[in-house]
Amino acid sequence: MSPIVLLRRAALVLLVAIQAWVAYRATVADARFLAGVRAYRAGDFERASDRFDSALRVRDGDAWLWAWAGDSALSLHDVRPPGDAAAARAVLDRAWRGYAGAVLRCPTDAWSWSGLAEVAVRRAKLRDRAEGVSLEVLTRRSQGVLDPDRAIARVAAEVAVVLKPGGFAELDVLASAYEAAGEVPRATEAVVRSARMMPAPSFHTWGRRGRLPRDLYEAILEGLRAGIERAPEFEHSLLHREAGRFAWEQGDPNSALRHLDASLAAARTDYERYEALQHKAQVLEGTGRLEEALGVLQEALRPGIGRAGLVRRLGDVQFRLGRYEGACRDLRESVRDSPGDVGLRIQSARACERAGNAEVAERLLREGFVLTTENPVLARELLSFFERAGRRHTAEQLVRSWIRDFPERSDFQRWAAEIGEASS
Repeated sequence: MSPIVLLRRAALVLLVAIQAWVAYRATVADARFLAGVRAYRAGDFERASDRFDSALRVRDGDAWLWAWAGDSALSLHDVRPPGDAAAARAVLDRAWRGYAGAVLRCPTDAWSWSGLAEVAVRRAKLRDRAEGVSLEVLTRRSQGVLDPDRAIARVAAEVAVVLKPGGFAELDVLASAYEAAGEVPRATEAVVRSARMMPAPSFHTWGRRGRLPRDLYEAILEGLRAGIERAPEFEHSLLHREAGRFAWEQGDPNSALRHLDASLAAARTDYERYEALQHKAQVLEGTGRLEEALGVLQEALRPGIGRAGLVRRLGDVQFRLGRYEGACRDLRESVRDSPGDVGLRIQSARACERAGNAEVAERLLREGFVLTTENPVLARELLSFFERAGRRHTAEQLVRSWIRDFPERSDFQRWAAEIGEASS
């Protein structure tokens, strides 16, 4: 065999070996990536971060994989309990590495630029908590002199918005960067633009951060109104409901009811009506307008959606209104759906007791446990029921039987003494 033929065969074998090695590495990287995605979606961000880092050791040219590594580390930072600043900083460094790797490989990746800005803001806040903030530092910030993290955050967030002008999530991060830099008017402007672009507060970070300053809240609410007006009509019911929920959480029941009424008017399906009605009932309950809440809940029951939750709320509202017969009926139905809910069972028994149906009340309490030690709360409530019903002798006999069965239980001994003292 000629040397040329041997050389060709050797080259062919080498090419096949290289292809096999590349295919093997790609398979390993894909398997680790998919394992990371599964862990991420399951909420196990630590394992997800480890899997993505492991995949990157095999294939580090994939910008998407670097972005996943950044997302998982940032999510891990969110769920870890505060307190260990060094550990928090290490996790943020992992997130930074992931997003930085993504933008180095794909400079037009707006999501990863936003990720860099978010990490930088959190680094700055972490350092502030650890070191404190002096008046001198605040003065420099007001003059536009920023520390490196805040400066990086602002630039990265602005790049992300330039790359994706229609990205409401990127605008939220830009607002956070401006806020961290002390530029409150620009932060407010970015938040309002974001609200107009996506008028559903639950999609935004500011929609999940608790009470906002009043002027910022009112600006956002106006932005939501403008955004809803521009949205397609089939989305109006959902968006008004979102705005109503947001207004209620911000302590503005009047605006909440206006948006929920608009959601009802725009509703096209039974489910949309049910959602708007049950949210409206929540606002009415929270503001003490129980008669109106009762009517709204009864209307919400008509489509037959979410019956179990609505019946329980109906029973609770009727109990608060002193309509014990209806409360007894509805709360008993709820007990059948949730037999292990101790608080519900006690409330149901009290409603039936006040409705004059003592036999049903006693049965509700007795059916909540077999052995007294299984549920001492219900057991004590049963004794109290007998005392209220004027059957103190029954209560005394019952608690003595429990003491005989469980002589080591000091709480049973204490109950017997309390009943004895009350009867003397």
